[in-house]
Amino acid sequence: MMKMMKMALLALFLLGTVGGAAHAGWDPDEAEKGRSAVAYLKKHDPSLERFFSKAYGYAVFPDVYKGGLFLFGGGHGRGYVYEYGRLVGRSTITQLNVGPQFGGQSFTEVIFFKDRKALEDFKQGNFEINAQMTAVVVTSGIATNADYSDGVALFVLPKAGVMADATVGGQKFSYDPLQQSAAPAAVPAPAQQDVTPLQPYPGAASSSVAKPYEESRPYDDTPLEKADQGASQY
Repeated sequence: MMKMMKMALLALFLLGTVGGAAHAGWDPDEAEKGRSAVAYLKKHDPSLERFFSKAYGYAVFPDVYKGGLFLFGGGHGRGYVYEYGRLVGRSTITQLNVGPQFGGQSFTEVIFFKDRKALEDFKQGNFEINAQMTAVVVTSGIATNADYSDGVALFVLPKAGVMADATVGGQKFSYDPLQQSAAPAAVPAPAQQDVTPLQPYPGAASSSVAKPYEESRPYDDTPLEKADQGASQY
């Protein structure tokens, strides 16, 4: 019974975090968060530059949180996807682990895609890291001799907590294209205005530009009482 309760609580936690990410709109500041994460990784290992400059694309996750209690654990994080160095979308990590584990970890993660096929596989939205794959823990110079495995290379940089291992097996990734999440709202067409030309007041001098009634009628300075007397003669 206790085991089932723990699994249920963890499932609710993961669903809640994923659901919140799925309904959030695109934040213009997210592009800056992605750039900051890349700079943060390069600062700790300048040799990562060769991956950033030569990879077809990459996905960077500034903050991935991973925690566990007894036999169950999970992870979650949001990140940004780049193709040829251009931001094209965002992604969400979810992970569920079974096995002895305690405590929590926080780290930055980056996945490099060697070629277009590897990135397109990721963009399908159901990309998953196989259970045997481990990430390279970033330290200065570690990327010098690192290489791709099945078209991807994965690095993690611990931020908080003791990272006993760099196991990333079981991580699943969603993909949300930037073109859909950041498209501006359609601007409604302006309402049609009445453009009927203004007609000149009868008797007014002709002009190439029609004037409103108030402007085109001739000025009459006859006193009001005389005007009334004149009208009574008719």
